[in-house]
Formats: sequence, C-alpha cells, structure tokens
Amino acid sequence: MAEQLGVSSEALRSYENGAAAPMPDKVRRMAEVLRFPEHFFSASVQKNVSPHVFWRDLKSVTKASREAVDARVVFACEVFSTLEDYVEFPSLNLPSLKLPSHWSDISEYDIEAAAEACRLEWGLGEYPIPDITLAIENIGIPVLAPMIENRKQSGFAHWDEVSQRPFVGHNKRHTTAARARFNLAHELGHILLHQSVSDDDLENKDYFDHIEMQAHRFAGALLFPRTAFYREVRYASLSTFELLKRDWNIAITAQIVRAKQLGVIDENRATSLFVAAGREGYRSPQGEPYDDIVPVEEPRMLRRAVDAIEEAGEMHLEVLKHRIPLPEDEVRELVGRSFEPTVSNVVSFRKLF
Repeated sequence: MAEQLGVSSEALRSYENGAAAPMPDKVRRMAEVLRFPEHFFSASVQKNVSPHVFWRDLKSVTKASREAVDARVVFACEVFSTLEDYVEFPSLNLPSLKLPSHWSDISEYDIEAAAEACRLEWGLGEYPIPDITLAIENIGIPVLAPMIENRKQSGFAHWDEVSQRPFVGHNKRHTTAARARFNLAHELGHILLHQSVSDDDLENKDYFDHIEMQAHRFAGALLFPRTAFYREVRYASLSTFELLKRDWNIAITAQIVRAKQLGVIDENRATSLFVAAGREGYRSPQGEPYDDIVPVEEPRMLRRAVDAIEEAGEMHLEVLKHRIPLPEDEVRELVGRSFEPTVSNVVSFRKLF
C-alpha cells in the first residue's frame, strides 16, 4: 500500500493511527487504490463499541479473516444509523426470558423454554416458520448476508452500541436455505442467551464449545419445537426427516441431532442415521434433498428502507451517497441494492410537430 501511494511505511502508519494527515494528492491515490470514494477518508467515524462478536468455528478462523468481516459489520451499523434518520424501523422486540444470571447455569430445559417463549411472544405458534430472516427482521434485528470467502465463517452475531440493536448474519457464499436458517437461529440464540459471556469465556475452548452447544440447542428448538417434533416424528428415519424437511426447512442432519436431544432416539440410532446420511452424500458438497431447489432467504430491512427513501425523492439518494461514502459494490453487499435510482427520472416529451 505504501509503495502504491509513493510514501514510506512509517508515513502510512502515521496516516492510519491519526498522527499525520495525508496530502490531497495522496488521498486521491488512496481512493483509486482502495476503490473507495474520496470523501470516505474525511467522513466522521461512529464509535461502535463491540464487547462480544460471536463467530461460528471461532478457533479455525484467522484473525485477519475475522477482522475483514468485522469491518463490514461496522459499515452495516453505520448504514443502519444513517437510514434511521429517514425511516422508522421496527422496534426491537426481544422477549423477557426467565434465565439464570450466568450463561453456564442455563440448562437444556431453560433453552427449550426460551425458544417456546420466543415463539409465543412473536405469534409463531407451533408451526413451521416460513421465513426466519423476515421473522428476525420483524422483531427489529437487522440481518446481513455477506459473501465471505472463508467457508469456516458461517455466521456471526454483533451488538451495536450506537443503535442499541443486535445484528446477526450468515455467510451466503457457502450455504443452503436450511443451513442459513439454522445459522440465523443459532446467532439469535447467542443474542438472547449469552449477554453475560465475557471475552475471557470466548477464549476458553471448553467454555466456547459449551456456548456453541447452547446456541445449537436454541436453534433446533426455535425451528422445530419439541411438542411439534414429538407429534410429527413417529419413526426416526432418513425418509421421515426428508419429508419433514420439506415442511419445516430444517436439515436432515439437524433433525437427527434434534431427535437425540429430545430422547426420540439413542446414541446408537443417531450414529447409524449419521452413517446412512453420509452414504447418501448428505454431508458432502452434493448436499441433502431440496438443497438445490429451495432458495436462500434474502434480508429485506435495509433494502426496503432505501426503496422507501427513493420513493420520497431521488435527491435523498444523492444525499445518502455522501452520508454513506462506500463503494457501490459494498453498498449492494450490505443493503441488497445500490443508492442509484431504480427508475430513470428522464421524462420523454410528446412531439409538437
């Protein structure tokens, strides 16, 4: 980077840490090299304090890879805060759950009860959730679906101190509809269950594994509640779970885990079903039945906000471009559309002669 700017590495570090300001020609060159608008480098920076960012497969993701996506999450928080000046987003509606004060004391029963309380609070009953992304956005939580190169980064949860809202997301590049739904429910579990988790807890492998197990249990309970599971699973088999996947949109392998959790099958039966699933290729790139035909759910909250701003007048979009100085491809990644008008404002006049 320093070489492309024509400066020393020491000078570049001084730009980064705020010890020195680059000359205008260097700012122009930065914009060219990094493909960001020039005014990005002079825009005010929001202070996003993030005490906990939960990452799936944390131990197998490099620090650099995490930080790259963390930066994108910060961009998303800034986009949300700016859009909030124009539109009214759904109020945050997190249920008041009766849970132990410390995460390590949360039992499996507590998790099942928490998922059931969420369903009751949000009017979901004991039926399949048609669109978990929409359900999460309807309770005021923005959902992100970036394309991340590292397949180990399957999902993340983040609490934004500025907007006082949680953000959840999943990696859209390496996923299926059922997997994406489970990942989002998993991240919602972190938001609801793990506010008492500390940074030291996340660094402890045993603690981290237990925290992940709790979020897994919550995801299964939210997507397929225990009373419905007992009612629908007469006999645990791959064919039974395949039929249920069509209705509940939860992976066959996740249903095997759910059956074991609820005591429908024992350890030996679960193992034999996993072996059979492996023979069928369910755990390979080939995937499970319906994976190739059911589309991955799309976030709507931020895109609909920009749509509403556009409907109020194209000039607002021009203002957004300056208030949110990000490259167009980055905006598309975060919002689902650009800040360019979707309908041309050119008017064709009728011929007079």
